[in-house]
Amino acid sequence: MIFNKVITSTGKVDRLLRFIQESNIFFAFGQSTPWTNEWGAGISDINPPEPKEEDKTIPNPFIYKKAIKAMPVVPSGCGEMPFNNCSEVEANGKKWTAVDIETNPVELFYILKPRHIYLKAELQAVEFIEPSFRSVGLFKGLTLNESAPQDEIAYRAYDVKDPGVLYWASYNTPIYKQPNKVSEFEIIISL
Repeated sequence: MIFNKVITSTGKVDRLLRFIQESNIFFAFGQSTPWTNEWGAGISDINPPEPKEEDKTIPNPFIYKKAIKAMPVVPSGCGEMPFNNCSEVEANGKKWTAVDIETNPVELFYILKPRHIYLKAELQAVEFIEPSFRSVGLFKGLTLNESAPQDEIAYRAYDVKDPGVLYWASYNTPIYKQPNKVSEFEIIISL
């Protein structure tokens, strides 16, 4: 028997669009205390541990912040294709074209076949009391405790019953809270 098979691009595009349209995408920030050798030999604040593929959460999350942008991106092509609301973003030294799902027809996405999503969150110093953080995660499907307020853009860890599925994680050197500063976090992930 011969089975010739393929995962179709239409299925991949549909999955990517549903990921964005279903929203409920949150960045989590955690690990306010220094990294120590309890994470492994040689681990410290100047040499943080590596996240593992099998991680389901980040260490010691203290705040969850809703993504304020989530849009498909393709390798940069502004001016080369008929995009509505074409804008470029840059990540890891590479330029990407963000394609707005609100103003472009769905057929365009089946032509472009985007495989990546641009996500952005902003974290304001007044939103958390911890002096620093060292871990960041991207979660989808966050569930709140019954007593938590609904439809907020930021939740403390005690408001969250289940953070959902972890899609991306970063363990870093400390990022210190600075008064009156808004920190922006932008990532591009592949689904």
